[in-house]
Amino acid sequence: MKQNIKYALLALFSFLMMSCQKSQEGVYIVGADKLSPVANLTIDDLPAVIGIKVASSNAMENNVEVMMKSTPELVESFNKEYKKNYELLPEKSYKLENTSLIIENGKSISSEGVRLSIISRELLKEGTTYVLPVSIAGVSDKNLSVIEGSRTIYIVINQVIITQAADLSNR
Repeated sequence: MKQNIKYALLALFSFLMMSCQKSQEGVYIVGADKLSPVANLTIDDLPAVIGIKVASSNAMENNVEVMMKSTPELVESFNKEYKKNYELLPEKSYKLENTSLIIENGKSISSEGVRLSIISRELLKEGTTYVLPVSIAGVSDKNLSVIEGSRTIYIVINQVIITQAADLSNR
């Protein structure tokens, strides 16, 4: 009986180890993980820009294209999960460029990143924090999976508020 329990535990341990190793192989967004899938961008001067790179758990044997896109439909679930009340960044206030990234043969990280540029403050409300989810939309190598916990990064946009200070000097 003790030997059966020992073998059962060994089999369970082996299965768990193999499962963990499998789940960590694939393509992911650098800096995004399930514990902290957030990158911050503070708007001071325009344009305010942030770059997002992708990587693979292993060096590529061929060039691999990783397609990226904004995923506004994820804002509500992000707010619920992380107990936030961020608003979706208005579409006309930003540009998302370079959404097709290449991880080159022999490398494990893209040489360039997606560029999110805040180009206008016109639609932004003062004192409001915005968020824009950016996700991996696809990978050219169908044998290469996406690590789900790092598929999406949430870019949180904060604004510097400029106000007039009261003159408290005695004149």
